[in-house]
Amino acid sequence: MLSQITQWRPGPLTRPRALPPSGTTDCHFHVFGPADRFPFSPERKFTPEDATSSDYLSICRMLSIDRAVLVQPSVYAFDNHRLMSAAAELPIPTRMVIMAPPEVSAQELEVFWNQGARGIRVIGTLPIGAPLSSLPELAGKLHERQWHIQLLLNPRLLIETEETLRELGCPIVIDHLAHIQCEKGIEQPAFKALLRLMTTGRLWVKLSAPYHLSVHSPLYDDLRPFISRLLDTRADRLLWGSDWPFVNHNNAAPDPADLMDAVLNWLPDETTQRQVLVENPAALYGFNS
Repeated sequence: MLSQITQWRPGPLTRPRALPPSGTTDCHFHVFGPADRFPFSPERKFTPEDATSSDYLSICRMLSIDRAVLVQPSVYAFDNHRLMSAAAELPIPTRMVIMAPPEVSAQELEVFWNQGARGIRVIGTLPIGAPLSSLPELAGKLHERQWHIQLLLNPRLLIETEETLRELGCPIVIDHLAHIQCEKGIEQPAFKALLRLMTTGRLWVKLSAPYHLSVHSPLYDDLRPFISRLLDTRADRLLWGSDWPFVNHNNAAPDPADLMDAVLNWLPDETTQRQVLVENPAALYGFNS
């Protein structure tokens, strides 16, 4: 029996200490349920509680998020119906990252594109969805279109796939800093691999899910040296995502306001905040087109 996972804080929302710039984009969040309308994959590793578009919109209003990117969660595998429904329900500009098999056709990609999809997610850490071995095949279908591949990796997989990622012709987005652990420091091999890939200009990194990387909540200050190095390498290739509603988080769910405070503290000035929170996602996801 798969366990229900409490993922988000149902109590009163709090406001962040400072508000982000106008046009701020949350580049990573999920929507779940109700299960009777949108059944989960039998191969899933957990069963989430309902977290609806209406719930998420409350987060947007509290944090002053103006645009959003819905990401297909593993529990739905290749069934993107909940994703598409949620995007239609949200009254703010919304893009999507779907999951699709390697044999996805050009016609199917066109349909997804017209509904707001801009990327295909590959989850390397779970045996769900397209496998890592399919990356060259997927990239071959995407490189002439304005699509990207979004990857969920761990440090070992990042190191193992570095050469493959370097050779792919389409943009690559790495979720959650590839789950690099702060305690291992900025000289760890996986972080060096991440920096090397960023220099290609084709790799983007999401500053998201710090509670998986650090124990220094609520502001996760031990991530600052990593983010400083990323900013020095390619500030134009960084994104931010809330990761709401915090799936697979074993401790108390973070306060979304703390996550906004954290990213504003990591980014040294208003210019950098605008670049990471507004301009970079506009360029990758085409919000201004």
